[in-house]
Amino acid sequence: MKKVFIYRGIKVLEEIWKPTKTSKLPPLVLLASHFHDQQVLKNFIHGMSQFCPVILVEMPSFGENSSTPLNDVESADILAKYFEDRNLRGANLMALGDSTGIAYFFSYMYPRWPGKLILSGVAARLRDSVRTLFKGNIEALANKQSGKFLTGMHAGMMNHSKRKYIESYNESKNDLYRFLEIESSHEDPEGSIEKLGRYLKRDDLPDDIKVPTLLIAGEYDPFTSVHDHLLVAKRCHQAQLAVLSSSDHLCLIQRPKEFLMTALSFIVKDKVSELAGVKVHSGDDIPGYLRQIYPRIHFDEIGFIQSRSGSQIPINIKDINIYGCQLFTLFSKHRSFRDQNLTLRLNTEDVEDFILDLSFFSQNRGTFKAVFHHSSIDVLESFEALLERFQQSKTKKHSLISA
Repeated sequence: MKKVFIYRGIKVLEEIWKPTKTSKLPPLVLLASHFHDQQVLKNFIHGMSQFCPVILVEMPSFGENSSTPLNDVESADILAKYFEDRNLRGANLMALGDSTGIAYFFSYMYPRWPGKLILSGVAARLRDSVRTLFKGNIEALANKQSGKFLTGMHAGMMNHSKRKYIESYNESKNDLYRFLEIESSHEDPEGSIEKLGRYLKRDDLPDDIKVPTLLIAGEYDPFTSVHDHLLVAKRCHQAQLAVLSSSDHLCLIQRPKEFLMTALSFIVKDKVSELAGVKVHSGDDIPGYLRQIYPRIHFDEIGFIQSRSGSQIPINIKDINIYGCQLFTLFSKHRSFRDQNLTLRLNTEDVEDFILDLSFFSQNRGTFKAVFHHSSIDVLESFEALLERFQQSKTKKHSLISA
């Protein structure tokens, strides 16, 4: 049964699992996130509670705690009061996804409180492409475009192009959709939009964190990539980066055994043990193949950008994948490019009038980078099939330029 901790009118929910055997290990405080609630975490909690007490904490707006959301710094202050009240000095702290900012700021601001810090699904700063994608998802939710919202969140948080290589892909997709369908039910659209907006409002993580830290990344995570985790590691005095193979942002669900053993070995031995399916990176760099996880195709085709006013501007599609593209035009000063939401029309020898909604997130002179906002999984997969045909043609014009 969940207990309540209240500080200055702000509520925190907790539930405690005690080990079945006597344990000398300190408790593990586990922060729930929007996509990692008690149901998703139950197997991890059961496994970890065999070795140490586990305390699941639901901060305001997470899990069943429907209190008004706080920013990460405010939440870190409340978490400090909770640690003090519950006499948790030296307890280990773990967070996943959108609760990682709270755990990180807490460890930065109160370094004497946590023993060790474990983070998965973290980024020092959201990449511009991810930020733009989420803005589109939130707009789709606000406009009650549930298909577009579900597809955007699915494609952004899970690596759809690598689904054949990811274990338990469908199981983790079902867990994700369980949350997304609640958010898109429109019973409380403003509340859902506010929750998702946390990603866009989050402060950049500061440098110089002194708490020993373990970062666990999914090999194919498109949302908080392996490289994002590496950049967080560089901000820490003592950090280890463990990469779980054949998994994405939902690696806890997809590789539960490896995730548990990685976290446990760090808690017990201060370092991650050698495990099958887990790669440990302790240096300042990572292999190049982990930097770019999206196959990109050198396209070199002419398309047309269409604005809401109906204007159509010819544009060269330099390279492309199912998530976005890089474009070049001599008409970069055209007023149509002031619009936030545009449409790309493809007309090639292989396809006629394939329409894709997109948003730009980068511009350098006449070169633009953009993310796609697919209206449905069917559209995304039709586009994926189209790109596979281009790639399989094995011509220089449509060659694979990175993987």
